[in-house]
Amino acid sequence: MTRQSTPDRPGRFRRRAILAAGLAVLLVLLWSGYWFAVNLIATNAVGGLIASMAANGRMVDCTANTTGGFPFSLDLDCSQARFSDAQADVAVGLSRLTATAPVYAPGTVAASLSSPMALTAPIRGYSWDANWSRAIADADAGLSGLKRVTFELDDLSVAAKPGTAKPPFSKLSASRAQIVAEPAGRGAYRFYLSADDLEAKVRKGADLPLISTEFDITAHDVGHSLGTDPRKTLREWLAHGGTIDVGDLLVVLGGTSARASGTLQLSAAGLLSGRLDVRLTGLNKLAKAIGKIRPGAADQVKQLVAAASMVTRPVEGEPEARDVPLVIQNGVVSVGVVPVGTIPPLRF
Repeated sequence: MTRQSTPDRPGRFRRRAILAAGLAVLLVLLWSGYWFAVNLIATNAVGGLIASMAANGRMVDCTANTTGGFPFSLDLDCSQARFSDAQADVAVGLSRLTATAPVYAPGTVAASLSSPMALTAPIRGYSWDANWSRAIADADAGLSGLKRVTFELDDLSVAAKPGTAKPPFSKLSASRAQIVAEPAGRGAYRFYLSADDLEAKVRKGADLPLISTEFDITAHDVGHSLGTDPRKTLREWLAHGGTIDVGDLLVVLGGTSARASGTLQLSAAGLLSGRLDVRLTGLNKLAKAIGKIRPGAADQVKQLVAAASMVTRPVEGEPEARDVPLVIQNGVVSVGVVPVGTIPPLRF
């Protein structure tokens, strides 16, 4: 009788273990190569962007910076970050900037900004110090450039430096601020801005009442990205004119609010035309708020409010609210056929 040979189980287990270990080593080597390749590409891209900015009069620099994040992300730690734009007359000095970009999600970057920050407009002689408790920025980019960016800021406090001559405001604070720019489909872009509990001390007069604002618009035909230079992209969009959908435009001053929506057309000269439907609430409280800012102006505001009641419509179920359509033609704002103000040309 012939004995059947039994399989060499320990030997087969060793071969499988060696194969698994070899595959693991290969994956580690491939991932390491991928990380270093991505790191090199990102470093060259950042260097090219900084060189491009420098050619246009902008400067970005760090007193000390470190990079790392291996194996899952690209990390940057930039101390004493500085940015300046000679054309816009602005210079910013930041305590610290940290950023991380997961290598498994190319194009995604999250950044954190640490206060204090020094903000100056050298030509105009303005200079402020800013502090906050939290500042976070997120961005998505592709081969065509920046696609989406969000920025959130909590507990902002800005004060003019001693010796600053005639700044437009000496103190500014807000409990929260948010900025969003994101694709809205078919080449359109949504721009959102909000600020809560905004408080300012102007150069003359008393402190302004608390202000909250919300700004939500969609600009058509911007493109599929904001490019490597969003300012240039918006300038090109402006040069061709376009359509702007105002989804929500809200300003709250003390107990008075104005909320608007509508569609506007933008000319190549930056002038707006179209119609906004505006709802005013708490107009009877406006005189008191303005009186705190400019003593003696309350009576004049009361007269304007009384005149406004003649061209506005009451809102059913809301005794303090009134509706008024605003017609805008090349920046001139009218109620009916009566001009009431102008909107300056948009500039980027």
